[in-house]
Amino acid sequence: NAVRSLKELLLANGVKGTEEYLKAGAKKPAQSIVLLLDKAKETKRESYSLQISGSGMLITAGDEAGFYYAVQTLRQMIAQKNNKGEVAGCSIDDAPAFGLRGFMHDNGRNFQSIKMLKNQLDRLSHYKYNTFHWHLTDNPAWRPQSNIYPQLNDPKNRKPGRDPDSSYSFDDIRELIRYARERCITIIPELDMPGHSKYFEPTFGFKMESQEGMKVLENLVDEFCREIPASDCPVLHIGSDEVHIPNPKEFIQRMTACVQKNGRKAMVWNPGLPPVKGTIEQHWRDDGSDNQ
Repeated sequence: NAVRSLKELLLANGVKGTEEYLKAGAKKPAQSIVLLLDKAKETKRESYSLQISGSGMLITAGDEAGFYYAVQTLRQMIAQKNNKGEVAGCSIDDAPAFGLRGFMHDNGRNFQSIKMLKNQLDRLSHYKYNTFHWHLTDNPAWRPQSNIYPQLNDPKNRKPGRDPDSSYSFDDIRELIRYARERCITIIPELDMPGHSKYFEPTFGFKMESQEGMKVLENLVDEFCREIPASDCPVLHIGSDEVHIPNPKEFIQRMTACVQKNGRKAMVWNPGLPPVKGTIEQHWRDDGSDNQ
């Protein structure tokens, strides 16, 4: 991924150079671009060193992401180059201050094409974002394809004026995950439940928190996880915020168990329904409180 990004960057800027891949301690050839794998840097995930001098360029990192982010720093430097097409010499040692650097789109409310999302992944990867929280369902629509419940993709069950004809096929979802991974970005899909789901009751005739509703949701989570492997989607966000239901404990326990049964880690909003121990909590409080 770093090599691909480096080639594209150099080609776009008319820069020619050679590539060498060396083990730690190997001799660096003159006037070259060298990517050096340094085992000592493996303990600092996503870290890298970038050195540029008259004899060439040396990028040192302990993992793929480190190499990729070094290229993005080089991209920023090239953007500031002078009219002679030169890049300033430097010696940079860089490591992330935050392990998770993310952004979110609520495409349940506001649909965006895969092409548009790819363009944004490109741009945000240049700024070293590494997580995309993909909010796939909300009041207007359930956006992922469903073969077992095709009525979820029927425009008549969606909110008019909010792209009722637009869904993401499983091929679309797999393709965007693949594309993001090439840019060192992990996608966390969100299937929001039991709130933010006004489409649900008109579609099925019962609420999400009902016994029938929970069974439908379990089937939907199972279907999603059959189509999107755990290696592509290790974390599945199930929302749970901004809703009051009569059976919060039963609901969140059943849904979390379903996610875990499919080999994923569950993620929820906080504040939200009381999470099962071990669940990843995404805090959106503004009062500094960690309590429900």
